[in-house]
Amino acid sequence: MVIEPSNPKEFYMCFDRTYSFEASAWQKVCEKKTEKPKHAVCTMSCGYASGWTSEALDSNLITVEVLCRAKGDPTCTFITGHSEKIESYLSKYCSDKNLSSAQKKVIHVPDLNLVGNKKKTKIASLLAVPEAIEPLELPAFKPDEKNSIERMQRTLLTSTKRAFSLFSRRNCDTTRGTVEVNQEPYVFLRAKAMSVEFFPLIQTLYPKGEKEAATEFATKFLLDFGISLGKADYKHYITKMGLTQTLPLYHILALPRILAELGWGQMYIDLKTARLTQTSERKIFLRYQMKRSAEAMAWKEDRKTNPKAVVQVFQPTYPTLYLTFPPPPPTIQMPTSPVCVMHCGYMNGYVTECFSDKAETEVVEVCCEGRGDLYCEFLVAHRQRLSRYISGYYVEKGLPAEQIQTLQVRGLLEKRNKQFKRAIKAEWWGF
Repeated sequence: MVIEPSNPKEFYMCFDRTYSFEASAWQKVCEKKTEKPKHAVCTMSCGYASGWTSEALDSNLITVEVLCRAKGDPTCTFITGHSEKIESYLSKYCSDKNLSSAQKKVIHVPDLNLVGNKKKTKIASLLAVPEAIEPLELPAFKPDEKNSIERMQRTLLTSTKRAFSLFSRRNCDTTRGTVEVNQEPYVFLRAKAMSVEFFPLIQTLYPKGEKEAATEFATKFLLDFGISLGKADYKHYITKMGLTQTLPLYHILALPRILAELGWGQMYIDLKTARLTQTSERKIFLRYQMKRSAEAMAWKEDRKTNPKAVVQVFQPTYPTLYLTFPPPPPTIQMPTSPVCVMHCGYMNGYVTECFSDKAETEVVEVCCEGRGDLYCEFLVAHRQRLSRYISGYYVEKGLPAEQIQTLQVRGLLEKRNKQFKRAIKAEWWGF
């Protein structure tokens, strides 16, 4: 190890990890398969080490995994160095350890310029005011549905008991660096690290004046990451609970206990207005609140401890917004959009797997405690009806229609759906 604070470019560190949750998870999967991954899999570990050392030495350091137990190596070995010298460090390591050409070939050096510069949006498109969305009244409680609600309450109790059994055994062994739940490896994530502190970090990767592009990239990253977690967790937990042959109603009503055990917050489903057993996929509807949402609590805490923070719950109307464009940036600006992005992604991934892609069901946060609203509330519905339900929600709450335009996740989901359709169309033509 070489550390010279006066010249961080000479920093070099080589270290092994006796236990890696990523490698261990892959090894468990590979026990059932004959093929092992060809590349190193401890991607988050590399990113974490890169971020920590870069902040510690105020330099552009990068961590690369050269050996990985998941692909059959004896240890998980990492090298950290300055981005300009990492290639030479890797070459020297490969030479000293006599690594084969096949082992050298699969070593992956992350590209630090993945973000890139986005094209500036034309002012004409910014000035275009979106068309008004016709409100659709939200489903309401009907007296003749009392028996149905009682059945859902019984199902909720059954699903809660099954989900509770998934987390009955916990083991946190700091001597080995492991966190296990029912012998499954888990990892802790700080709520602030994936919310409040993530956005300014991404903004440092963009040129000045590209703050909106940086915010969109960070939001999209957290959303997509959440979607992948939700999809994977759905398959894992439903199989573990033995609910694969049951109706989606059981899968959804297991969520409050699962989310609570994972630390997302406490989910309260409005059973009186829930439409989860509809024969028509377009009529699926769910309304729920999240109390003590991890992401929202992180932003609330930041607002309390940071006296310079500026809270903007509603965006100005379009004429006011662009007459003063661009607005003077405050020291720290609290979000105008709901902040439970990863939770939104998680729920979108979960319900997509639950009702299948054909159901085209989406989840959007309509109110958020993290940006100054009284609570966090979410709507689940068919994507063609969701925008109208959101509009109906704001009519019901007496909120200004302009607030709909602050729902950034809603816009990203619409963009994501269009890109998905374009990808399918290209596939038809053989591209």
